[in-house]
Amino acid sequence: MKIFPIHKQRVLVFLAAICGAGTLFLPWIRISLFGFSKVENGLHGIGILVFSLLVVTGLLALVGDKSRPMDPLIGGINQVSASGALAGILIFFYKAGSSVVGLSEIRYGIYLGGLAALTALLASVLLRRKGTKPPARPH
Repeated sequence: MKIFPIHKQRVLVFLAAICGAGTLFLPWIRISLFGFSKVENGLHGIGILVFSLLVVTGLLALVGDKSRPMDPLIGGINQVSASGALAGILIFFYKAGSSVVGLSEIRYGIYLGGLAALTALLASVLLRRKGTKPPARPH
C-alpha cells in the first residue's frame, strides 16, 4: 500500500527541479582580481530565468492526476522548461569559463544545478507513459 500515491516520474521531476532551484543559492563562480576574490551565486542575470524555469518544472510535475505519469501536453511543456533551464546553465557555464585571462573559477553549484536540470529533463522523457509519443508537428 502506497502512502503517497504519486508516480515516480512526477516525484523525480519535482525533486530534481526543487534541488536545481536550491543550487542557485550555492556558489557558482569565484572571481579573483588583484588579490581580492568574490564568490557569486547563480541567482543573478540569466540565473533568474533558470530559477523561474526550474520552479515551473517542479510545479508542472504536480498538475493533474498524480498517480499516473504526466500527460503528453504537460510533459512536453515540462521538457521545454527543463531544457531551457539546462540551456541557461550551459550559457552561464560558457560565459564564466571564457572570461578574461582565467580570472574566474567555476564552483560546485553550477555543476549540481546542471545535473539537477538534466535529471528533471531525463525523468520527464524516459519515464513518460508507455505508448505515448511527443505531439507531432503539423506539416
